[in-house]
Amino acid sequence: MSNFRSSKFIWILLVSAMSMAGQKSLCAQTAVDEVRPGYLVRVPLPINDETARGVKQKIQQVLEQATGLGTAKQRPVLILEFDTTREATGQGSELGNCLDLAVMLSEKELQGLYTVAYIPKSKGNADGDGQPASQLKGHALLVALACNEIAMHEESAIGQAGIDISSNNPSLELSNYQNIVDRRSKYPTAWVNALVDKNRSLFRITDSDGNIGFVDAKGLSEEQVAGNVVESTTLNTPGTLPLFTSQELLKHRIILNRVASRVDLATRFDLDQQVMDQSPDADSARLAAVLPINRFIDDQEADWTLRMLTNHLAAEPETNLLVVRINTLGGELDACMRIARELASFDPDDLYTVAWVESPAAGPAALVALACDQMVMSPSAALGGPGSNPLSVQQIQDAKPLIQRFAENKETDWSLPLGLVDPNLSIARYRNTRSGQFRILSEEEYLSLPKPELWNQVETIDLSEGLSSLEADRLGLSKGMVQNFEQLKSDLQLVNEPTQLQPSPADRWIRKLARELASPWIAAWLLFGAIFLLSTEMSNPGVGIPGFLGTLCLMLFFWSQYLDGNANWLEILLFVVGVVFVILEVFVIPGFGVFGIGGLLMIVTGIVLASQTFVIPRNSEELARLPVSLSMVLAAGGGFMAGIFFIRKYLTTMPVFRRIMLQPPSADESISPEQRELKESLVDRNHLLGKSGQAVTPLVPAGKAQIGTELIDVITDGRLIERGQVIRVIEVTGNRVLVDCDDKSV
Repeated sequence: MSNFRSSKFIWILLVSAMSMAGQKSLCAQTAVDEVRPGYLVRVPLPINDETARGVKQKIQQVLEQATGLGTAKQRPVLILEFDTTREATGQGSELGNCLDLAVMLSEKELQGLYTVAYIPKSKGNADGDGQPASQLKGHALLVALACNEIAMHEESAIGQAGIDISSNNPSLELSNYQNIVDRRSKYPTAWVNALVDKNRSLFRITDSDGNIGFVDAKGLSEEQVAGNVVESTTLNTPGTLPLFTSQELLKHRIILNRVASRVDLATRFDLDQQVMDQSPDADSARLAAVLPINRFIDDQEADWTLRMLTNHLAAEPETNLLVVRINTLGGELDACMRIARELASFDPDDLYTVAWVESPAAGPAALVALACDQMVMSPSAALGGPGSNPLSVQQIQDAKPLIQRFAENKETDWSLPLGLVDPNLSIARYRNTRSGQFRILSEEEYLSLPKPELWNQVETIDLSEGLSSLEADRLGLSKGMVQNFEQLKSDLQLVNEPTQLQPSPADRWIRKLARELASPWIAAWLLFGAIFLLSTEMSNPGVGIPGFLGTLCLMLFFWSQYLDGNANWLEILLFVVGVVFVILEVFVIPGFGVFGIGGLLMIVTGIVLASQTFVIPRNSEELARLPVSLSMVLAAGGGFMAGIFFIRKYLTTMPVFRRIMLQPPSADESISPEQRELKESLVDRNHLLGKSGQAVTPLVPAGKAQIGTELIDVITDGRLIERGQVIRVIEVTGNRVLVDCDDKSV
């Protein structure tokens, strides 16, 4: 047999054996009483003296706990989860420390454990070159190669082990890598060499029997001469270090498990899902803070909550434990999702989040609790169920993809969070017939599992009224119940009193002022005053003071409603554009048409929507709020009418305003009103009689004519006179000037 058949065939047999064993493990249908023992150890990156020492200690602790557990066929699983994020890829890891860890993992003492190197999904996005953001590079890859198996998230990649090697002769590094790989006999030599030495090429070849192998340029030439190569694919050329995605490695049969989430990883190895919980080390220093959520969660409550959290983390970046104290009856879906996404975005190694559900968290408020890394509940608390603002069918349909993406980012099942906001969703508890693992799934999510036949339905779960604390504890959603905050502190092993997050003094003053101004009585007076003063300004342009005060009242009205969660940019824009349309109708476009009517409707709509959080009332609470919103329209209308009345009757007589406004001419008491009207209506144009001029416009029969230095309105006896013709005044009666063509000019 050729070199290819002799040196590669052994590796192929080993890979095939692992694949068959893995398939056998996954397809076995025998039920078990207990799940397979499993442990999780995180590997910070890059690996240096401190991190290597910490990982060794944790591995030793796992080894002591796992002694005597498992069987020869079902060894306890030790998962080494590498902290691969956009900022931490393993590049910069020290070879000596990585080698020490790799030797420890491949020693005889750890043969009682089945070690799995797991490359999780990164919270970042793909790189500019299209590669996944989650990448394991540098000498940290040596630690992964020392494990029994490498499991990778679908959006991850490994490679470029020699990225930190500066010399052109990496013989020392290659010998260290080959020594570790030889202990495991799992990975092809040519593939490992290409990861370390940028001067190596790498080819994937297939022989006539369909066997796959990996060779460098020299090996490819030898196999081609021997006639063993049916197909070859270039995987890497000299001068570069390859980086392989999980999809490529699965295709090349270098890895056996490419998973979609931590839940999927636990299922592949028959582990309890709680093995993948990311709770912080008990012996680590815990600097805790408490984030209270005590009001109905609307957009503004979400703004204040996230602002408190952001300000605290900026001032106290060393905080590593956040207790979210939930004491609310519910919230709006979008606002709750904003808080939930922010909480879910934190890396538990940096900031571990614990939700303490102190009172029933109805409807979408349950999503905030589920977004945390851990949840505990008080005995009287509940999760989900109908809230004060039940979601419509359309809202639930729109929320479904958002909740699915949220669950995907949390690497959890999406059926439960959706069921807590949609009481009509049927969900059930399923048990894995192989491992005994439990999951809560809807029928749709159950059918989407890779192997749904491995899961048996155990019980249906009724979420129409939410979940009580007892049910949540029984289903494993919460980790126990606590009576009060002191017990929670004890359970979390908090020595020092945690920081209570609260708004800054300026924020508290602003929030209090906004709530006072947003109260219906004060808001109505602000709107009344704004319209009253602005209508006064428009009736007498140039005054300035009423316009300034009216604008100030209007600004305070919308500002307070915005901070109170009622108004948004849409309402403000509707009001402003409506006012502009009305001004155009009054001063620019004659008549009262589309702009006037449309502008008034926009103003009314903006005021109503700015006074409430809904568009159409859907329950008794919103219906009771509607008259308050309509009263704001009445206040605005009353302000307009009062402004018109006030400006005409009182403003010119007031001591302050009469100095800055023109006084109307005083009445002449010597003549009667009828005589004054006749006097003002008569104009003496007798001096134009007999004079000639020129038609400035066509006279049809009325128009304008230039007579001497005067441009006046004239009329003919019915005859049409073209523009430019010479005309002569033949009759003058008051301000009526009758003209005819000047016969002398014809």
